[in-house]
Amino acid sequence: MTKKTEKERFYRGRILGSLLRHDMVTVSMLAEEAGIAENSVRAKLGNVEEYLAENQLGTLTRKPHVGIWLEATESQREALRQEVKEATSNQEFISDQNLRRDEVLRLIFQMRKSQPLTLNAIGQKLYLSPPAAKKSFQLAAAWLEKNGIQIQAVQNRGITLETSESNYRNVLKNHLLQNYFDGTIKSVEEFLPAVLMEEVRQCLVNAENIWRLEFSDYSFRDIWLYLVIAVYRMNTGHAIEPLSKEEEVEIAKHKEFEFSSNLVDMLAKKKGIRFPAEEVLNLAKLILCTGMACGSPQDPRAANDVFEYDSKLKAFTKDVIATMSVVLGEDLTEDVQLYEGLLQHLRPAVFRLRYGYEKVDELLDYTRQEYKNVFRAAWSTSTLFESYFNVNVTADELLYITLYVEVALERKKRSLRGILVVQANDIHAQLTAMKIQKAFPRIVKLEPVSVQNFVPELLKENDFALVTEDGAVQRAVAGIGQDERLILVPKVFSDDAELKLKQDLRDLTANRDRQDEKLAISSIPLLDPDLMFIHCPLTSKEEILRTMVDKLVKEGYVMPGYFDSVMTREKATTTAIGNGVAIPHGFPGGVNQSKVCICTLQQPINWNGEMVDVIFLLAIKTNTVTETDNVRQFYKYFVKLTDTKEKVDVIRNIPTSSEMYKYLIS
Repeated sequence: MTKKTEKERFYRGRILGSLLRHDMVTVSMLAEEAGIAENSVRAKLGNVEEYLAENQLGTLTRKPHVGIWLEATESQREALRQEVKEATSNQEFISDQNLRRDEVLRLIFQMRKSQPLTLNAIGQKLYLSPPAAKKSFQLAAAWLEKNGIQIQAVQNRGITLETSESNYRNVLKNHLLQNYFDGTIKSVEEFLPAVLMEEVRQCLVNAENIWRLEFSDYSFRDIWLYLVIAVYRMNTGHAIEPLSKEEEVEIAKHKEFEFSSNLVDMLAKKKGIRFPAEEVLNLAKLILCTGMACGSPQDPRAANDVFEYDSKLKAFTKDVIATMSVVLGEDLTEDVQLYEGLLQHLRPAVFRLRYGYEKVDELLDYTRQEYKNVFRAAWSTSTLFESYFNVNVTADELLYITLYVEVALERKKRSLRGILVVQANDIHAQLTAMKIQKAFPRIVKLEPVSVQNFVPELLKENDFALVTEDGAVQRAVAGIGQDERLILVPKVFSDDAELKLKQDLRDLTANRDRQDEKLAISSIPLLDPDLMFIHCPLTSKEEILRTMVDKLVKEGYVMPGYFDSVMTREKATTTAIGNGVAIPHGFPGGVNQSKVCICTLQQPINWNGEMVDVIFLLAIKTNTVTETDNVRQFYKYFVKLTDTKEKVDVIRNIPTSSEMYKYLIS
């Protein structure tokens, strides 16, 4: 049998296995269980029908908009089960090892007390040989343990799970959201009762209407699924743990708690069950982390208008935008959309960080790869989370900030604002302005300004100033000096003038980029050649960080406990940012004087899943305006310094600390 024939038999076996397990299936169900695309399933169904006909093992019935099912006698089904077992025993054709793991996880999460699950049962249900079943179980066990669930396969008792009830619910919810739940009841009814799903959905919709709010699709699904799991687990005798008194007091202060109380009251009346106080508090905690903007049932105003953010959060959001503006060299402080979007996002983000809640989003890996520079810049805001809210920000939350800022940058790229300095009432200048805006759609504003009204401050409010070729006009701007934003244009705008202006604007952007690649003079004191370890032979992250922190302690720049705070951050999230670079740092409270310690390694080491050989250990504090600006300027430089592999290669190949220092400050 050729490799191609074996592969066809393998996937035919997987499709037959699904048909044998279910009374009726859809193409999407077959695709999910077989681990192939829906188009491939449609193509392979013909092969399945031919096989059934040739071997007289039954027939397939396909009804559009209804489903697909197998019509076969019990003896035919038994023969097909044997074929499935043999056909799918060769696991090499499963393209993703996680597919087998997820099949076992599905069975584990479907376990009931009355129906214990054993390794033998896993093999039978998935048509796997005993060794393959054991291997698949081990993959599932590793995944569960990574998510805080201990699992054991006990002889004569089956599989048992050990974890907190709250963790079990969240792990199951996230697993369903990632792998099964498409927003329809049918997609998860093999895990949760369909009737309960619909009852909870209707209560949630009614609560939205009463409170005059609308959750995002993601938030709605998150809350819906969690609440269904909660009710189902309560009905099967699984009570959730009470929160700490501090958490109870904090959560009860927010409108989300009032909303949760109203929501469970509706559901309690419908189901005739009592929700303990801890269930309401845990639901409110989830909604705080998911995000909700609302008023109260009595408030007639629209949801987006009534949510009051406290002054601390507003100041924090403005600080985040101001920091990113400096680091990226793009003023985003006047972008109202960015401010309002981040304001609504950062409130639940702080709660997620406070309570260790993980938001499931498959696009984050794409964001990390696609927008590397903005992601590096986002690290400059990490100390703001600590100083404002005493929480450690994770890489995932920084990726969300990256997305908001990237959208704002795209908006800014599409628009340029300028002035055209002219003689008063010059009709030719007005015509020139019209022609320029028509030729350059990105110029959303080009305002003619008379010589008499021109002041240098106007350049701060615009990207450029066009100066017409007129003696009086040029004399008016002569006092500014050689400002690259001043661009000379003819009074009559021709095709040649259009080409020249296009090049001038391109040069203006390029010059700004080159300026950004230089370290601001005010930030140079952050660097010191004595704090640079070149081609270090150490191979352990802990050893490397210990060596760097010890040097900072010895010089008096940080307090002795700074190492512990650095390691606390490392446990919370990875500080690897791509291109072989990591930027660990500790809490600002342990810093006496801001400094940057640098280490290059002889060989790259594993740094939370990424290979790293260039480390910038940041010991920074931002207690004053000057300190804040110096740190922002350093981050701005750092983003440009490490934005390509080629630039990092230069750093990793510098032979001495003195040469490293000269390179960085030049």
